[in-house]
Amino acid sequence: MGKIKLLFCHDRIIMGGVEKAFQEIVNGLLKTNRYDISVWCKTKITDQYFLDFFEEKNVKIYDHLYDEPKSESCIKNIQRFLCCFRNRYVNNKLFLKHAKNSDIIIDFKNGCMQNRIKEIKNKPKIVWLHCSFKVITQDIKTNCSIYNKVICISNQLRLNMEQHIPHLKEKFETIYIPHDIEKIKNLTSKKDDISKSESQLINSNYFLVVSRLSKDKDLDTVILAYKLFINETSSETKLYFIGDGNDRPRLEKLVQNFGLSKIIFFLGQKNNPHAFVKNSKASILSSKEEGAPLVIVEGMILKTIVVSSDCPTAPRELLNNGKCGVLFKPGNAEELKNIMIKIDNNKITKEHFSKNIDKWICKFDTSIIIKQIEDIFSNLQSVKR
Repeated sequence: MGKIKLLFCHDRIIMGGVEKAFQEIVNGLLKTNRYDISVWCKTKITDQYFLDFFEEKNVKIYDHLYDEPKSESCIKNIQRFLCCFRNRYVNNKLFLKHAKNSDIIIDFKNGCMQNRIKEIKNKPKIVWLHCSFKVITQDIKTNCSIYNKVICISNQLRLNMEQHIPHLKEKFETIYIPHDIEKIKNLTSKKDDISKSESQLINSNYFLVVSRLSKDKDLDTVILAYKLFINETSSETKLYFIGDGNDRPRLEKLVQNFGLSKIIFFLGQKNNPHAFVKNSKASILSSKEEGAPLVIVEGMILKTIVVSSDCPTAPRELLNNGKCGVLFKPGNAEELKNIMIKIDNNKITKEHFSKNIDKWICKFDTSIIIKQIEDIFSNLQSVKR
């Protein structure tokens, strides 16, 4: 019997939580030696990290036509406009061709390919929902009816979706984002991308934020809470940000205006932030909305104290209703400041959560998640036959 041909669809592939989840799933599926995996991406993949990964794993990237960037020339923009129409027609034909040659089609980015996938008949189709309920229903407006299975990355998201479209209730499944627990633990000993100056920082006392630097992450609340923390204590505990994004200049200016540039550090993007996570006093997430952020589970695996806003959709669920970490009201800098003080004074310690985490964390292990995914594939294949 030949391998099952999987076609994963994306809108773009850059370094982020969804893409890291995809990489872990691909790794896990390929280890079974039961699948051929292909990728269709609406935008050109330029991140060398993922290009190297796909080449190493023999994952096929389907070639299609990409739109040219906008130009300052009016004539070139008219040409670009006409080419967009041509590209859309050609890409529709190419996508239909590749989809028909696949056994299962997985729309991995919240339904980013739903307009094309709805044209596919007699093929099992899956959509993977990674965002908060509000984003999926109001911003992306994912049409779940065109898919055979709808995978939600938390029970809370699944419950919200079932209440939203109860007539599709039988299609929904919960599958957590997989984590290679032993690999994550081992990565803490690899410090290749840590400079000499950062080696000193990692041996200091610090709170840590690992996040894309964008407004939806509400990093202002962390900075304001830290300012209140410093004003109220004589602590030497610093604050580090790992990650990058278009909001970085504004955040750095805010830190400068608060006079905190010598104790708040922006360390940029790191492929391996795990050593910083493990050595931190706490890993903080402050978003107003989230799907199922990787940093929460990674923090639990590394036995640091995870502090998260109690935002929709999954942080409370991932932290086992607060048994495996600390929750605070989104946007409440005063509450976050008080949590920082308790952690700094050892009134909240890692030991408070350690035993609960040991029992809880196994449900996120890659081997368990891959088995759940394979069960869905098998059920879809049997229905098809």
